[in-house]
Amino acid sequence: RVLFVHGPGGIGKSTLLDELRRRAVQARRPALLLHGRDLGGSIEDVTRAVAAVTDDPGPVLLVDGYELLTRLDRWFREHLLPSLPADSVVVLAGREPPDPAWSADPGWRLLLRRLDLTVLPPADSVELLARLGVPEQQRDRLSALGRGHPLTLTLLAETCAGGTVPTRLDQLPQLVGELCRVLVREVPDADHRTGLAT
Repeated sequence: RVLFVHGPGGIGKSTLLDELRRRAVQARRPALLLHGRDLGGSIEDVTRAVAAVTDDPGPVLLVDGYELLTRLDRWFREHLLPSLPADSVVVLAGREPPDPAWSADPGWRLLLRRLDLTVLPPADSVELLARLGVPEQQRDRLSALGRGHPLTLTLLAETCAGGTVPTRLDQLPQLVGELCRVLVREVPDADHRTGLAT
């Protein structure tokens, strides 16, 4: 009934939710894709957004950026999700694994499936680069450079399409800056900012 997807930034959670939404629509199920950053972190905001599909049969609720809603986690578990129709499907996606309270509850233990997204193996990295149009002679090098991280591989493919084929990431300061922006939400102070810049 509930799939809890978690993994670091840029690992493919949003892409997975987009694909699940597309498939739900193809299956003629009402699908609602929400993002934690757009919900304001209040019960009222979430309730208002979810109301769009709660009256429909077989709704699919997809919530991206669930780590931004952690203070509502208990409410999701105890109130919102049990109030949805019995044939609903829910996918929660965030950077952190589910709170231990999910598996401590005997009911949720049976209804929750956890999916930990990790880096791609080398063969899948090479395949992703091929699908992104990277010439065959560049794929192994860029695969090793990207270390299986899908966003990094995608950014490397874009760089390669622009005519630059790097041998090291420090040759691409803009790419590293983009990765830092995605992977690190907040920098606590100037010393941390200097460390990231280095």
